[in-house]
Amino acid sequence: YGAPRRKLALGEAVSLSQQWSGRFDLVHAHGARAAFWAVHAARLARMPAVISVHELRWLTYPPSLRRALWLMLERWTLRRAGRLIAVSETARGELAARWPELEHLTTVVHGSAPLLLAADSILQACPSREEGLLRLVTVGSLIWVKGYDILFPALAELSRRGVPWTLDIIGHGSFEARLRAQADRLGIGNRLRWLGRDAALADVLPHAHAFVTATRSEMFGIAVLEAMAYGLPVLAPAVGSLCEVVADGQSGCLVPSDPVATLPTRLADVLTTWAAHPEERGRLGARGAIRARAEFSPSALAAGVTAVYRDVLGVRR
Repeated sequence: YGAPRRKLALGEAVSLSQQWSGRFDLVHAHGARAAFWAVHAARLARMPAVISVHELRWLTYPPSLRRALWLMLERWTLRRAGRLIAVSETARGELAARWPELEHLTTVVHGSAPLLLAADSILQACPSREEGLLRLVTVGSLIWVKGYDILFPALAELSRRGVPWTLDIIGHGSFEARLRAQADRLGIGNRLRWLGRDAALADVLPHAHAFVTATRSEMFGIAVLEAMAYGLPVLAPAVGSLCEVVADGQSGCLVPSDPVATLPTRLADVLTTWAAHPEERGRLGARGAIRARAEFSPSALAAGVTAVYRDVLGVRR
């Protein structure tokens, strides 16, 4: 029962509500567009809507009229939900700070990753092995918020220091052309592998030494959690929920994000150290794998969401 396929499809929303009425107790929506239609159809069907908040557009979109319009729509939608699920404490705090009237509706249920459903079958990386080459990997859409334009200067600095490296990039997006051009200007284009969005994690992550990102914001960080599950140490800015997912100094390294102008240097400093000390990478990666399984399991996610459902519906345990 997906959301209407068109932006203005009130007729489809009415049809959706008729299909739901009497068949379900509540609807759970993910994403702004789905939430808009879910709230509308749920009200028509006289049942509550639960919305998982995965993105805060004032953090992930650059300033623009489009962002302003999205925020108006999202506030209208979120205020009409029966309950909001934030995927991190950071997300809950940001949401409440901007729209205080939503605080009483919001419950935190940390995210997880599907691959953790079969955690024992995840092939572990061997970040401690020495090959004379630092194999890096990153996963994320090629868009502004993911900070590739910050990461690439850090890697260029790594080259200037004489550290050999490669970077596998899993993802696609509207910034790809300009990022390829930036990489060529920096002289690092031949060290990058653009694998697109369909590359299988199991074919890439176990062969890497470390996961790196320069993201400007992160609501949860599934890609980071997946990297930890594969036993990779994580290097990232200390932004958003990454401070909850990555235990700094235990499963990776979080560097201060400000000032942005010197962030590439701080990232390069950590990578330089990791290149020289593979045993440190191994220690961080092993602890990260344990943390991913212990703290962010699918069963914990399911239990948290179920508790929200019970509360919304007034069902006692």
